[in-house]
Amino acid sequence: MSKSRSLLYFCLVVLAWGGSFLGIHYSLEHFPPFLAAFFRSAVCFLAVAAFMIFKKLRFRYGRYSLYSAGIGMIGMGLAWIFLFWGEMYIPPALASIINSTVPIFIVILTPFLTPQDKLTPQKIIGVLVGFSGVLVIFWPNIASLSVSPSVLGMTLIFGMAASYGSSILVVRRLLKHIEPTANIFYQSIGAMIILWCVSFSLEKEAWARVDWSLHTGLLAVAYLGIVASAMAFVLFNQIIKHVGSIQAGMVTLCVPFVSIILDMIILKSFLNFYQMAGGLLILLSLGIINNLLAFSWKPREAATEK
Repeated sequence: MSKSRSLLYFCLVVLAWGGSFLGIHYSLEHFPPFLAAFFRSAVCFLAVAAFMIFKKLRFRYGRYSLYSAGIGMIGMGLAWIFLFWGEMYIPPALASIINSTVPIFIVILTPFLTPQDKLTPQKIIGVLVGFSGVLVIFWPNIASLSVSPSVLGMTLIFGMAASYGSSILVVRRLLKHIEPTANIFYQSIGAMIILWCVSFSLEKEAWARVDWSLHTGLLAVAYLGIVASAMAFVLFNQIIKHVGSIQAGMVTLCVPFVSIILDMIILKSFLNFYQMAGGLLILLSLGIINNLLAFSWKPREAATEK
């Protein structure tokens, strides 16, 4: 894949995911969180299946499709449980800032999943700066020794970031054996299974109170499933395949800027000082981890990463 196409995919994913946090906000106004997350995975499944049929791609079955479905239970299903649940208590922009810690979790988990990749002093410094940003975000609650709903929301979003980070590392290896579009197809199946089970177990009574008429909630889940999931994940898998997991994780460095701008324009919502300062430290940590001054978008074949 050429450098220009990689950068195009990168920009499209940033825009799609930047708007996803606002889409989740609107979906939660009409649906309980786990049901909304299930709808996102179901729409993603249908969209990817339609694309595969249109492109005449083969639906291959085997152990790698099972592996992919299993990863989907964590990287989509569990991550979206945390994400949709967490956004009930915090604004979309703050959720997107916490989401940007995904590369930090990737750096922490990489030595355990790929022992040949060692933690360098630069990456350790980056991780420490990132977690200092997390500390700043939580500082008002730490100083007052209070546990507010926003603390629960922020903690859940960190759980989502950890789920994303671990799944990205596994997907990097899986993509040697399965085509990116098929990988998303099977991941969405895994996500649907776990999200349906959780929603059925915990939200069944809330289903009867859902207004199924055409409204912003349905449009929101359609956007989340088609644009922010099917399209964005397929393109993101292509990025992982060709430039590697850590540089692909750089997407999360840019997503908060899109989300913050949308929050300010549409919701008239602004971050407080601690959230903004902590967010800047997290973004700084990503710059340190990825050595932005020397950053170059190289295909994996030309890079040292294996």
